[in-house]
Amino acid sequence: MFHRRKKAIILALLLALTTNLWANPQGIWSFSGIHSELGAYSGELEVRQAGSGEVSLVRVVTYEDFRYKNFKIQEIWSGRGHFENSHLRAHFKIKQADYIHKVNELTHTPEQFKEAINLTASFELKRDSTVSWNLLKNTEVDHFDGQMRKLEQNPLWKSKRKRIYSKGEATSVAQYIAKLFMVNTVVAWYRKDPKVAAYSHRLDFQDEAQYFITDSTDYDFYQQQGDTLRIPNKIIDEISLVEELYRRDAYAPSLSQKANIADSDMQKMHINEAGLLAAARVDEQGELVSFIHDNDGALWSGMYAGSQAMRYLVTKDQQALKNFRRTLKGMILLMDITADPHQFARTIEAFDPKDPLDKNPWHRGLGEYNNFSWKCCGNNDMLKGIFHAFAWASVVLPQDDELRSVLAKRSRLLPELKVVKEAKQNVMTANGLAALWTGEASFRKKYLYGESFLESVAERLGVAQGFYIGGISDWSGINLGVVGLSTLILTTEEMINKFPTSKIRIFGKITEVDILKKAREAFLDKWYTYAKTKRDLVTIAAYTFAYKAGDHRFGRKKRKLWDQTLSQAVWSLRDFSFPQHRYNVAIDFSLRPSWCLSAWPRLPWKSIKKRQPVEYHFQAVEDFPLFQSLIFDTNFYWKDGPFSIKASGTALVKQPRADYLYAYWMARWSGLLTQDNKWLPEL
Repeated sequence: MFHRRKKAIILALLLALTTNLWANPQGIWSFSGIHSELGAYSGELEVRQAGSGEVSLVRVVTYEDFRYKNFKIQEIWSGRGHFENSHLRAHFKIKQADYIHKVNELTHTPEQFKEAINLTASFELKRDSTVSWNLLKNTEVDHFDGQMRKLEQNPLWKSKRKRIYSKGEATSVAQYIAKLFMVNTVVAWYRKDPKVAAYSHRLDFQDEAQYFITDSTDYDFYQQQGDTLRIPNKIIDEISLVEELYRRDAYAPSLSQKANIADSDMQKMHINEAGLLAAARVDEQGELVSFIHDNDGALWSGMYAGSQAMRYLVTKDQQALKNFRRTLKGMILLMDITADPHQFARTIEAFDPKDPLDKNPWHRGLGEYNNFSWKCCGNNDMLKGIFHAFAWASVVLPQDDELRSVLAKRSRLLPELKVVKEAKQNVMTANGLAALWTGEASFRKKYLYGESFLESVAERLGVAQGFYIGGISDWSGINLGVVGLSTLILTTEEMINKFPTSKIRIFGKITEVDILKKAREAFLDKWYTYAKTKRDLVTIAAYTFAYKAGDHRFGRKKRKLWDQTLSQAVWSLRDFSFPQHRYNVAIDFSLRPSWCLSAWPRLPWKSIKKRQPVEYHFQAVEDFPLFQSLIFDTNFYWKDGPFSIKASGTALVKQPRADYLYAYWMARWSGLLTQDNKWLPEL
């Protein structure tokens, strides 16, 4: 009797254990299948306890023969399920459209963005169990073989998309009054417009919120398996394949591999006959057909020159120095070609008899320059590029380089430029560069004191702290601030090396050391103003030119924010996609069901004197990662505003990537980034 009772208890326990196993059979189950269009595949279904009687599901399918651009294709579905006796009831939600609405001739309709495909099925996880998934025009049929392996520590796939709250706050009452008193009337006018008020019921609008989206999903996967494209929770078509191709091309190459591609492309197709940056018109094979002039060529060229100077300092690669000299000559040409010592060209391109461009603002060069056309008129922004290149030249040009004597003559003209006379913020740097290159005490005196002994160093720095309130900022001005401050710091450091106080008469109490300290403080103030805006170049530059020198005193709050932004800054470099593919692409984020118009108008000061159409001020609540937005059409990412609504790319036009090179080589030069792609905060 005892043995029969013991046997019955054991059988009951086994039955209970078996029942519990089927109630929650956690593990990774293998299957194979057929897609009605794409063919055979093998796959795995991960079943993991999720609490409340539910399980999380990840279905991973790898196609055996289907390829796109020679990449293998892996399909990912993530969803939920629960067990009903021995049957798993699974549910997946698959998007018909995500963020690109057109690639070449294929277009997603607004309805496709709104309507997801709900897939639900009930089946057993055992040998010969079959489940069919209906994907509108196609089907996928899974055949389970009954094999299961143990769960891994991490899920087979997991979304790492994050929404970072980034509404800006006024940093001081004075700043708020100075910058936004008149803007408030524009904000009120904007929010009353019916097209804007249509979003007033949305919580993000009511909260006046702004967000930056970061999406590191599959970064680790692509670092290890760059030969495969993963399509997560989306219908597989050319649009979804292109979407993930750009993610793959952001995350599979190392940062140094991207720099190699960008450096090579720049010299082959983005430096024109004058030595200045230009976009490239290419043929079907991607070969250069012609240059497309850049309206801001002087500024971007100066920053590209800076990238090559930093590259040379890091690698001692003579090619980097050659690249620097080539563009430096272009910067000098900007001053020479106008035949007017008080102005300089905005950009230059080769003269084309078929398109002479000999009318305002374009002019044909005279005499030895008649093979060029130049664009008037160099302004405050473009001057920053010339300043930047001249400052770096002092750092990297060999002492016997013939360009040094040329720069000594041209820098003497900088303080006399019309834009310097009109804009006080340029006086200090213009005189500093003139003093640096000529060695003349009169320029150094003006650098130290300006036109009046009553002006403080802070006033003469000419660098505003800037502002970010709500979702409003002068985005292109942020980049100018980075270039301006880094140029002033470089110039000042070079002057300290060239003019030791023991060897030159001091005109008063102010020295270069005082100016250097104030400039570094201004850089860290600028970083703090924009710390919530994901302007990662500001963070990298603030580390390079200010923080690294040790001139900082951070409280607990600012220290925590600094550590966060510094560790996040690397993602801007990771978000750049290389190489550039040739697609006609159109993006309209407003087609996404979750999209919301911002309560904050873009560039509201443009409507203070005269109201612009309300659409001019539209911007989104969210800003997407670079590889999902502006990479398709930006010519210089760091000057672009976030929260864009639309983006587009043209198959036969390639943009230069001096923006990536500038940030990458700055991170390398400062030691933030090591040769093997180790980011300092992560070490």
